[in-house]
Amino acid sequence: MVSPARFIPIAEKHGLIEAIGNWVLEAALEQASIWRKDGMRMRVAINVSGFQMRQDDFAKRLQTGLRAHGLQPNRFTCEITESVAMEDTQVTRSAFERLRELGAHVSIDDFGTGHSSLATLRRLPAQEIKIDRAFVADMATDPGARSIVEAILTMARALGLRVVAEGVETPAQRDLLVQMGCDELQGYLFAKPMSARAIVLWAMDAPTSLAHLPAVAVQGHRHQRLAPHRDPALAAGRSDPALITPRPTEHVRHALAGNSDLPRGKVHAGRALSAAA
Repeated sequence: MVSPARFIPIAEKHGLIEAIGNWVLEAALEQASIWRKDGMRMRVAINVSGFQMRQDDFAKRLQTGLRAHGLQPNRFTCEITESVAMEDTQVTRSAFERLRELGAHVSIDDFGTGHSSLATLRRLPAQEIKIDRAFVADMATDPGARSIVEAILTMARALGLRVVAEGVETPAQRDLLVQMGCDELQGYLFAKPMSARAIVLWAMDAPTSLAHLPAVAVQGHRHQRLAPHRDPALAAGRSDPALITPRPTEHVRHALAGNSDLPRGKVHAGRALSAAA
C-alpha cells in the first residue's frame, strides 16, 4: 500500500488530484447512501485537498452529490488541513463560506503543525479541530507535547470547538486524553482501517470486542461502552443511540459521553466510541 503522503504530492504535481478528489467524494457519498438505506445512520468524512478548496465548484458538487444520494449535509464531514485553512485568501474564505451555507460539518485536520492565526480560526465555520498525531504520540513521555495538547484543548473550549485526538495507540495516551477532557479519540488502539462491510460487522460486535474498555468519569460526562444499533425506527425505545462514523482515512474515534450536540448517526457509543474507516 502506498502512503497518501507519497502519492498525493505526485498526483498534485501531475494534475491528477482533481480526478482523485472527485472519485473519493462520489465513492464516499455512494457508500453513505448504502449504509443509510441499510438502516445505519453514519457520518462520513473525507479529506479535502488544498486544490479542491481552491476550486469554485467544490461546495456545489458536494451539494449536488448530497441531494442526489438523499443525505443531510451535517452528516458529512470535510476534513481540511490546518495549513490550507490558514491560507486566508479570498478563494479559501469563499470556499469556507459556501460550506457554511451548505451546512456541512467542517474539521481542521493536523492541528498544531502549521501557523494558526487565532483571528482566522475564530472566523472559520469549523465545528472541530483534530490534534496532530505527533503530539499525541509523545504526550505520555514528553511534558512539552502534553502541554501543547492541553493548550489546544483550552483554546478550543474558548472558541466553542470540539477536539479530536488523532493517532491514539496506547492505553496511556487514551487515559491522559480522557483525563484532559478531549471530546473524541481516534486511532489504532480502537480499530484499524477496514472495508465498508467490515465496519458494519465491527459495529454489531463492538459490545463484545470493546468490553475491555473502562468506564471513566470526566468533567461530569460518563464514558459508556459501545452498544451500536440501527436507525431509531429499528431500535424503538432507546434514547441514547450509538452512532457509527466511517472515515475513509482513519480508524476509530473514542468519545466521551454526555455531549448532546452530535446528530444521530455519528459513530459513537453513547458518546463513547466512533468507528472510522
